[in-house]
Amino acid sequence: MKREETMKTYITRMFVSVVALVANTIAHAAESQATSHPVPWEFASDRYSVSVNGQPATVFFASMNLHFASFDFTGRADVQVTINENDYNRHDGKTYLKAADFWQNNAVVRPLSRGIQPKTDGRKVTFSITQPGQYAIERPGTGGFEDEVLFLFANPPEKNIPRKDDPKVVWLGAGTHQRSVDLTSGQTLYLAPGAVLYGAINVWDAVNVRICGRGVAVYNGPNSRNVDSGWMSRPNWHPLTTHNVKGLTVEGVTFVNRARTWSLQFRRTTDSVFDNIKVIASTPENLNCDGMDWYGGGRATVRDSFFRVADDCFAVQSEDASIALRVDRGGGGHLPGAPQKKTPPTRGEFSGLIVERCVFWPTVANIFRAGWNNQSLTTRDVTIRDCDVIHMGRNSKQWMGADWALFTTVIPQGTGVCEHRDYLFENIRY
Repeated sequence: MKREETMKTYITRMFVSVVALVANTIAHAAESQATSHPVPWEFASDRYSVSVNGQPATVFFASMNLHFASFDFTGRADVQVTINENDYNRHDGKTYLKAADFWQNNAVVRPLSRGIQPKTDGRKVTFSITQPGQYAIERPGTGGFEDEVLFLFANPPEKNIPRKDDPKVVWLGAGTHQRSVDLTSGQTLYLAPGAVLYGAINVWDAVNVRICGRGVAVYNGPNSRNVDSGWMSRPNWHPLTTHNVKGLTVEGVTFVNRARTWSLQFRRTTDSVFDNIKVIASTPENLNCDGMDWYGGGRATVRDSFFRVADDCFAVQSEDASIALRVDRGGGGHLPGAPQKKTPPTRGEFSGLIVERCVFWPTVANIFRAGWNNQSLTTRDVTIRDCDVIHMGRNSKQWMGADWALFTTVIPQGTGVCEHRDYLFENIRY
């Protein structure tokens, strides 16, 4: 073969290789896309700087020392987190950790079951994810309710986005909306990326209601800071309250609860699906901020969701338990020594709960609790599987007067009689 022919063959092969490399790069870029969710300036935080695939992602200040960034992605997301100085004064007179010392050169990304090994370099932490989910980026030793944490909510792309001009749709676009929303049968509430509903959502006597989107519902109501009033079943008393509802779907939304009250409360509510929701409930009192509570009802599925709460992640009561709680607690909440009064046992049934592929962090109490004092409650068909508990409350006895447990059923005091059967707890990682 002549020298000229050899050079032509070499150049041709090199050209083909370059074309293939460019094609693969373009294909990879097309497959790996990330879209960050904007944050209204009122809720934006500069404590952390976050980028996803080289693009900045605004950080949302949730409550106390909890922040999060949220985005939709496909393929792979390369994440960089930088901790910045915090010049705010603490209420207890202590100073915040300096940014240079924050990660201790050993940042942790949870759940550990995802196998993410972050690289820490001074104030910066970098890592990659290839599957949607909820992640916590932490400094070593994190676990207390006042510890500072950044959550990362990596969502799959939205599906079935409702039409803005649909008369059955309450559409809230990017920005802050100071109001409460009351939904009726057949209605949909859509919280667009960047939308913040600063208020409550109420669903009363309705069927087939949908709440969806990538926005955030922030609740900071008038609830007492000194006693437990979270058990009350009334409108505008929780981030989300339902009463006598059949067919409820909640998808993608983040709920931030800054009040001392239960976060999502359901009374006589059945046939519900909760998919990729996030609940962050935190107060300085570290009490009575449950994740999801049912007064009777059931047939609910919770999947691919996140709960960082200051009490039980899930709790079920008899249908009229709020009547007994109003009397029995005597304004004292869970506090040891609170006045107690005898009332007739309340009765009810909760049947059918599936919880799967979720992430939990209760700072006190339990992942799941069935019953309370003086209830005649029947529960059955409860399944919790393939879930991660990234932390449990360290000081439950201090706040609740009792040790924590992953799962618990309560033997009622007084004349109540409970029956709990057909439970399955499977592949719970802690």
